[in-house]
Amino acid sequence: MTENSRAEQGGSPNGLRFAAALVALWLLWGSVFLALKIIITEIPPYLTGFRFILCGAALLLWCLWRMPAASRPTGKQWGNASLVGVLLIAGGQGMVITAQPYLSSALAGLLASTMPLWAALLDWAIFRSRPNAWATLGLMLGFVGLAVLIAPNGQDGLSLIGVGAILAASFLNASGTIAMRRTAQPGVMFSTAIQMLIGGILIMMVSLSRGEWAQLRISSLTGTTLLAMIYLLFVTMTGFLLYSWLQRASTAASLPNTVAYVSPVVAVVLGWAVLDEPLTLRMAGAIVIILAGVFFIVLSAGKKSGRTPVGGCSNSA
Repeated sequence: MTENSRAEQGGSPNGLRFAAALVALWLLWGSVFLALKIIITEIPPYLTGFRFILCGAALLLWCLWRMPAASRPTGKQWGNASLVGVLLIAGGQGMVITAQPYLSSALAGLLASTMPLWAALLDWAIFRSRPNAWATLGLMLGFVGLAVLIAPNGQDGLSLIGVGAILAASFLNASGTIAMRRTAQPGVMFSTAIQMLIGGILIMMVSLSRGEWAQLRISSLTGTTLLAMIYLLFVTMTGFLLYSWLQRASTAASLPNTVAYVSPVVAVVLGWAVLDEPLTLRMAGAIVIILAGVFFIVLSAGKKSGRTPVGGCSNSA
């Protein structure tokens, strides 16, 4: 029996692999907030996009080395993967960077967490793929929990630029996720390489236009910042590979999109443990609500048909 036929029958090893990948993604993307908080104190923000070029180039060379020329992606697949890179990385990540100077981290996190709602609404509006009752309940619980967790207190004069940028980031992330699931892509590693390379180049073009290279002082970087940058490179490579695989191995977009709800919870816990940030009863209550929402989304996805995973560098329909 082949691996694909076992996956179609919902074999437990594949189910365990999917669950492990999802939990790993929750933890990795939750820790990004901590790493970026350390890095941006010494490195101009758009320069952090260089990590996408490094990781994308490394993955692309690996796939080109391993894949026979006859089985490499078609022009259409290259174009589809590039589109996802523009939407998900250049658009989503770039607009988050744009919003950071104008908004508090709490408000930015709350607005960015609307991505799964945008994805469900877009999927429904374009493809008539209506979420079932359990998924809808889980999505709403996740949003309510995040509102309780990071609701801004007494913020006056909110920036329209910041609010517009972070909402645009959520919308672009949702659009990129739908494009990833609904178009013919290369294998996970190849498509992730193209996405990161294209998105990273666009972000770095913005960085160059702002003169950020001239602001960088490599000799003044601390060891903590360098370690955080190395860790961020690891998370970028591993996290986007996992996200691509989960989106294409899951029958329901809402399941991998739970990262938008769980990663802020992970960030709160890490901030409390590493940076001695406060962890209040309100935060603890919000975490319970968010995890309840994740439970209902997982329950909803579990009622669907089996998943078929896609391979590393090879093409997939």
